[in-house]
This record gives sequence, C-alpha cells and structure tokens, in this order.
Amino acid sequence: MVLSDSVLKREVMKLSMYQTDRANLWLHIRGFKKGTSIDYLPTTQDYVVTRLFKQKNNLEKFLDKYNLFYIKSNKTDRSKRVNYIVARDKKVAEELFSLFSEKHPHTKKTDYRIGMILGYPKNAVLGFDNLSDKSIRYKINRYARINNNIKKLNIYWEPYILYMAREGYEYEDSLVAKKWADCIRTDLPELAKKIESA
Repeated sequence: MVLSDSVLKREVMKLSMYQTDRANLWLHIRGFKKGTSIDYLPTTQDYVVTRLFKQKNNLEKFLDKYNLFYIKSNKTDRSKRVNYIVARDKKVAEELFSLFSEKHPHTKKTDYRIGMILGYPKNAVLGFDNLSDKSIRYKINRYARINNNIKKLNIYWEPYILYMAREGYEYEDSLVAKKWADCIRTDLPELAKKIESA
C-alpha cells in the first residue's frame, strides 16, 4: 500500500463516516495508532448491497483492499451507524474489540491497553483515573477544568485532542494530537479544515 497515493486519500474521503472517525482511520493507516474504532454510516447503496445481495459495504471493501483487519460490532443505534474495530493485526483488533465489550470490566489495566492501542500519549493514559467511584459532579468539574486549560493554550491542534489529558500537563499531553493534526493537515487538508472549523 502506497500511503501517499492520491487514490487512497480520495477513497478515505468518500467513506460515509464522522470526520473524527475518518481522521482516526487515516492516522491508523499512517501508523500513528495500532488500531481504531470507527462508526460507519451506511449509505442507501450500502444498505441495498448488504441486505439484498449479501455483499460487503463500501467500508468493508475499502478495508479488504488495503489489508486492514476489522471486526464489525452488532450494535447499532437509531441512526443505523455500525461500529468497526480496525487494525492491521488480527490480534490487536480482537484485543481492542474485547476491551470495548460490555463483558470486559473497565480497570486501569484495560484503560491502559485501550489508550495504547488508540495511540494516546503514554503519560496521559497512565494518569487517567478510573473515576467509577467518583460522583458525576466531580467528573464533570474535572473534565471542565482540563478542557478550559486546553482552550487557554490557544493551539491549532485542540480539535484533535480526543483523549483525556492530565490536569496540569495539558500542553505536554497535547503534543501527540499536534502530530496527528500535522499529519491530517499535510495529507488530507480538506478533512483538516472540516475538523478545525467544527
């Protein structure tokens, strides 16, 4: 697979998904993430092809074409989006799928594995608290403080910080997102504009 291939870029931009999921897929293809989770929004054509003719949808064809392993979740919501776990390595996809499953208890160890597979900064993942014993009010206030601290930084890569930074270390933890932003800005400038203007 040639990563600078304009055909690959064009195909990624045509897939029916949220912009951040498109960015996550591209970052995985480029090697910034060992795996990713994306929500695919099947088109009417996809619906006809998959339901009536039992063929693969456009995302599945794309993933097969570029040798990316995927696990399709059976969970959908009213919007009919379908979740896919995507990785180059079958074992990584299976592990991420298992970690995200409702059967798997969320512990610091599982949160760490999820964060590492999704390419989050190691220190941010290590600092991520399992807040299950904290009140909703505490969680909201903590998240709001961190979010406000990030906004004060006034950095162009803020929309790419899709993980919980550590309070007091927001700039340091945001540098991974800066690399992601620079990659998307260079490779898929049309996508970067959409993400950054949202």
